[in-house]
Amino acid sequence: VLLVRVLFLFGFCSVCFISVCYGKSSLSKEAIVEIVTGLYPNAEITEIEPEEYKGKQVTEVEIKVGSEKRRLLLNDKGEILEDKPMKELPFIGGSLSLGLGVRGETAMYKGTDDEVNVQPALIYNNGPFQLQAFDGVNASYTVFSPYGLDISLYAELGFGGFDSGDSTYLTGMDGTNPVVGLGVELAYPTEWVDFEFKAVGDVTGEHSGYEVEIGISKTFHFSQLTIEPSLGIEYISEEVADYYYGVSQTEVRPYRRQYTPDGAVNFEAGLMVRYPIWEERLDPVLMVDYT
Repeated sequence: VLLVRVLFLFGFCSVCFISVCYGKSSLSKEAIVEIVTGLYPNAEITEIEPEEYKGKQVTEVEIKVGSEKRRLLLNDKGEILEDKPMKELPFIGGSLSLGLGVRGETAMYKGTDDEVNVQPALIYNNGPFQLQAFDGVNASYTVFSPYGLDISLYAELGFGGFDSGDSTYLTGMDGTNPVVGLGVELAYPTEWVDFEFKAVGDVTGEHSGYEVEIGISKTFHFSQLTIEPSLGIEYISEEVADYYYGVSQTEVRPYRRQYTPDGAVNFEAGLMVRYPIWEERLDPVLMVDYT
């Protein structure tokens, strides 16, 4: 297990180093703004991110012109490869991905086994707003995007943890409850990989701790099929670790000693697969996650 974690960390840091050194897009935000305003003087740029088009790396720009939303693809010379209206869902707008999520988790509690759970998965995007339901529910709203860095308000509802009936060893333990967290999310897409940073604190008073996560992902396009692998490292504060894994004095039994853990580090790997079936508005999605 230790060897796997070391290799995981080494690979994560190596990709981060390579991406920082070589991942800068050849088109600056200023150049993109100049191109877009030359075509649509009153346009509002809502999103800029790397994309793949016919096997080549390009820049995708989403804009809003009045009530119309458009999608532009630019090559590294600033030439427009594609300019077309964005398709959206009726009534609510945006795009929706529906499908299945498969989550694997190493057993964290004595008397329990490694788990693989299959559950519905949902991702809804509408401009700066994103909602995702898979092993919990989270939502983000981008409020500022300086120099290609998206800064978003973030909220999540988590259902992780245990129940005292999960194993005989846990009998007499206080089970965990759903936790609501609020925080901030930073996202920075590059030509090589996308970076993500997230800091979230409990606002329900269940544990009053915090979690910090750093992740990288890479999107691959095969015609209409999109595959996105990801890696992440998460730090949980000692309050979070104690809430989920600690043993209080009142929970001590002859077979269970008191235990107060320190902050901990978790490693995560994920995979998301999408294929559009309704003019970019509705995608089946498969999400796989292992912690």
